[in-house]
Amino acid sequence: MKLLYCVSALPSSPKTNVSTVINPTTAFISWFPAPRATRYSVECVMCSKAFTGYCYSCRRNVKFFPSRDSIAGTSVTISGLKPSTFYKFKVYSRNQVNEVVSKRKWKYFQVKLKTTSCKFKKCFYG
Repeated sequence: MKLLYCVSALPSSPKTNVSTVINPTTAFISWFPAPRATRYSVECVMCSKAFTGYCYSCRRNVKFFPSRDSIAGTSVTISGLKPSTFYKFKVYSRNQVNEVVSKRKWKYFQVKLKTTSCKFKKCFYG
């Protein structure tokens, strides 16, 4: 006999994050699992003026490992970031309910960070 499980609620937001700027172009974000979440996704925006200015979607050359949209684990490494730049990352917890509910209702936590500057002008990104 096969049991079928029906998920009827959005997962809670991920809890307690750790963000680390590894170098001027790479960051690492991790979190504890969220109840009812089967996967996670990450949204990235680049901001001006210490998060008070205009923010816009990250460039296409920003890469997410293992993924941007379907992360099975509880961490992500983001590369291709611009040095000395302010970023906001939203980490969404997801399950089957997310597919039928407006993204505005999805649960997430937000990380704000600034990448470090390049030393001796020897830094390449993108």
